[in-house]
Amino acid sequence: MIVLENATKSRRNLEINIDYLEIPKGLVTMIVSRNSGGKSSLLKILCGALSLDQGTYSVDSYSLEDYKKNNTVFYMPDSVPVTPHMGVFSSTVLFEKVYDGFNARVFERNLISAGIPTHLKIRELSKGQQKKYMFELMKLSNSKMLLLDEPTNGLDEKNKIEFKNMIQTYLLNEENYVVIASNNVEDIENICDHLVYMKNGKKFFEGSVLELQDRYKLWTGSKEKIPTEGVVGIRKKRDFVEVLIDTTKNNSNEVSEIKLHDLLIMLERGTV
Repeated sequence: MIVLENATKSRRNLEINIDYLEIPKGLVTMIVSRNSGGKSSLLKILCGALSLDQGTYSVDSYSLEDYKKNNTVFYMPDSVPVTPHMGVFSSTVLFEKVYDGFNARVFERNLISAGIPTHLKIRELSKGQQKKYMFELMKLSNSKMLLLDEPTNGLDEKNKIEFKNMIQTYLLNEENYVVIASNNVEDIENICDHLVYMKNGKKFFEGSVLELQDRYKLWTGSKEKIPTEGVVGIRKKRDFVEVLIDTTKNNSNEVSEIKLHDLLIMLERGTV
């Protein structure tokens, strides 16, 4: 189990403040928020790129530093983490110093098999090609923890399906961790087991997608009949309004399920 407790981190335009957070192993955890809402910062804290100002962070009851002594943590940012002007072929040897047992020749062959032109520079790769580069790197890293920032950005539908299959295969080992930060919830929600919703640097919700959708439901009707209790957000349409209801405060049976993407938008924006 990954555990953050009383964790704070001050950044230029954001204050991360998490009283308590658990991330289970053997499951896909998705971290969602609006841009600059804290999801990428939380991912960087988990990989050790950002240190906490206060609080504790443990993995399987070890500090991150001690956990890394026997386990590899793979962090995938939104773009390839090497100099953009470096050639793809030249970059393959860099990771032999990062990951134990890494074989640059195998990596090069896998890149070619994945359709990535190794004669190009990193900056000349498309967004989708950069993601595929990172996926091939991930496969050879022998990591126990995957921390992935916007992994489906730039992928076509075929490659999105391949990515999801790859993640599900990886989790056949129930000791592994997968944490994904993403705005593209439609791409991830059908493999997501555990959801963390960050709002303004704080944990707003933690649980399953179904638990979130059970709590927040959609009421639709005229603006004159808007419920008075449990209103979280209102979305105005031409001839009617949609109201997001917190069912713990209003148990009306005149509500329906709302798609996760729309639910998160209404939670974030409130009345629009």
